[in-house]
Amino acid sequence: MGPPELLHRPDLGELLRAQRVVFPDRIHDPPCAGSCVEGQRLVQRVGEFRFPEWTANAGLRWSHGSLTSRLWANYVHGYFDDDQRAEVPEGRRIPSWTLVNFNIDWDVSARQTLGLTIRNLADRDPPVALGSAANVDLFNHNTLGRFYTLNWVYRY
Repeated sequence: MGPPELLHRPDLGELLRAQRVVFPDRIHDPPCAGSCVEGQRLVQRVGEFRFPEWTANAGLRWSHGSLTSRLWANYVHGYFDDDQRAEVPEGRRIPSWTLVNFNIDWDVSARQTLGLTIRNLADRDPPVALGSAANVDLFNHNTLGRFYTLNWVYRY
């Protein structure tokens, strides 16, 4: 008789995914002042409002028998606020934001999995973006706070 399932060696894995955003110069109104193409100003958008230079995900996965858990973080690099709006001070930056998340899945049987996910474990508020009507850049952040997801998967 072999050792019970709980005495088997657990499996540990890691995840690291980073993305650097690189956009070529784009033609932008108003008419030219500086670098121009056919009378239109060229603008490099990386680091500007809604264009963080870096986003990344990193985490750990742990499996043991019928249990699998993950702990991971999502990172959005800081960038400049939309200072084209009158109420936004010139050069204001939106700070970077990191969220930590957790998931655990239990394979109840070969056909069923029960899972619990907790996003934004620390219940962090998104950084203030004065250039947005909502005062939050909803493209790169969210206002949900900590939230839970319970799921059941049945495979047939």
